[in-house]
Amino acid sequence: MKKLITLTVLIITATFTMPSLAVVDSAQLLSEDYLRNQGYSPESIRMINLRIVDPYAPHQEKEVKNTPVSWLKRFWQYADPAVDNERFGEGVINPSIDRPSGL
Repeated sequence: MKKLITLTVLIITATFTMPSLAVVDSAQLLSEDYLRNQGYSPESIRMINLRIVDPYAPHQEKEVKNTPVSWLKRFWQYADPAVDNERFGEGVINPSIDRPSGL
C-alpha cells in the first residue's frame, strides 16, 4: 500500500510540475510574437525593437516625398503638434551636448 501511495504522489507531482519546466528564455521574451501575445501595443513593440538593434545609434528617418499632400500634412503637423507623425522615440540624443565641461 505504501508503494502505491508513494508512486501515486510521485506521478501527481510530476504531472503538476511539468508545465513549470516550459521555460521562456530572454531571446523569446523580446520576440515580436511573444510581445503581441502578451498584449503589448504595436508602438511598444516597435520601441522595443528599436532598443534591441542598438540603443545609442541614430535611426534612419523616413524620406518624405515632396507632393502637395505631403506639404499639407507637414503644415498640419506644424500647426497641430498633437497629430501623430509616427516618429515617437526616434529622436537622436547626443549625450556629449548635455555634459558640463567643468567636471
